[in-house]
Amino acid sequence: MLPLFAEVHDYFEPEIYKDVEMLYVVGLISHMHWFMLDDDIEVAKVWEERSKKYHKQYRALAPNGIDPLIFLNRGAYGDHFTGQAKVEGGY
Repeated sequence: MLPLFAEVHDYFEPEIYKDVEMLYVVGLISHMHWFMLDDDIEVAKVWEERSKKYHKQYRALAPNGIDPLIFLNRGAYGDHFTGQAKVEGGY
C-alpha cells in the first residue's frame, strides 16, 4: 500500500490544490496514518506536514466540510469516506 498511495498522490499532486475530494481523502489518510505511510520516519513526517497543508486548502475550498454525498454509491471507498465526512467537526 505504501508505494501505491505515494504513486497516486504523485499523479494527482500537480492539480490537488483544486480538488476538494483529493485534498480531503489524501489529507485525512495522511493525518490519521502518517506514521504508516513510509518505513523511514523522516519521510513519514513529510506526510504529516502535508496533511496540515491539505487540510488548510481543503477547508478554504469547503469551509463547512466535504459533502458526504460525493462518496455515495462508490463502493467500500465511498462507504468509508461517507462515514468520515459525517463526523461533526472532523477533518
